[in-house]
Amino acid sequence: MLSATPDRAFATWRSVLFVAWRKETSVEAVEEVGRHARELGRAFPDGILLLINVEDSAPPPSSKARGAMASMLKAATDVRAAAIVHQGQGFGASMVRMVVQSLNMIAKYPYPSRVFGTNRAGAGWLVEQVDAAGIPELFSKEELIAAIEEIKSAYAVH
Repeated sequence: MLSATPDRAFATWRSVLFVAWRKETSVEAVEEVGRHARELGRAFPDGILLLINVEDSAPPPSSKARGAMASMLKAATDVRAAAIVHQGQGFGASMVRMVVQSLNMIAKYPYPSRVFGTNRAGAGWLVEQVDAAGIPELFSKEELIAAIEEIKSAYAVH
């Protein structure tokens, strides 16, 4: 666990940077994600993967935080793929995923990025991207899911 607060949690597992937005998304927290991505990129020069969890309790970020996020994601040259997971249920959660996916298509990040409704689906897609991105580190979907669950358990106590 890199850090955790009631608003967010950041952790790494191998070449994966895990970001959980739990409540408010601040510009400072977005900048911290950028720093962690650069640090992890130095440790994994072939590239890193980004797994972003947006909890159902997280309100939409402010316009300043959205702008900071877009800038950070575009500047993240070490990222080879990003999976955004919004695990909410129902129509509202589906709308959030659709809006995020639309924004991703407009933003044109320099790496593939997709939105998912479950960690299992996001992890499966990220594992597929490892080979496509030329990242030599291989791990299974089940290994990544187990790591996600371990990380989520660790930040649940914060």
